[in-house]
Amino acid sequence: MSLGLARYLEVDFALTWMMRCLDSDEQSRLTFITRVQGLAGISAGLLGASEVVLTDLPYSLPWCNESIALNSGALAQEQSSVRAEALDWFAPPAVDLNRWSVVLAADVVWLVELVLPFVRTLEVLAPPGSSTSIIFSYQRRGADADTELWSRLKEAQFNVEGPLTFEPFGTDGEKDGSGIDLGIYILKRP
Repeated sequence: MSLGLARYLEVDFALTWMMRCLDSDEQSRLTFITRVQGLAGISAGLLGASEVVLTDLPYSLPWCNESIALNSGALAQEQSSVRAEALDWFAPPAVDLNRWSVVLAADVVWLVELVLPFVRTLEVLAPPGSSTSIIFSYQRRGADADTELWSRLKEAQFNVEGPLTFEPFGTDGEKDGSGIDLGIYILKRP
């Protein structure tokens, strides 16, 4: 799913996003909620996001930092600042002060127990009235988690756009060329 989100950023989202950022005084500030060493976040940095924060649980930060180090030369060429920070959905920060332009989330919800903490974290990262967009790569893995996710997002008053038409890995007649039913969604709060 991170690869699919990275590919979406590269193919479908990058040009529109970059043009919007270049046309405004606002720098592109991005956080990536991850479970796989920040592939989509690293990709956003390589596509020109000025500030990227890869987040995960503390025990995963060494792998995030290794990904950053392995890509440091290319990130420096793009003048992108990328770092890793701990983020525990079961204890999200009380307030995030509208810090981010974009929040990327990939490979994050597969158990029903993770849905409510995930949505509560999104509520902090994208408060009502903010301009923060959440780009969410989602693969349905179970009916209970799927039902809970969409119900909680609606309850939290997120507007959901998607799944977006997107073929990250090919056009051989399957959803994404890999046989994985991958959806890309954009979430915003009014």
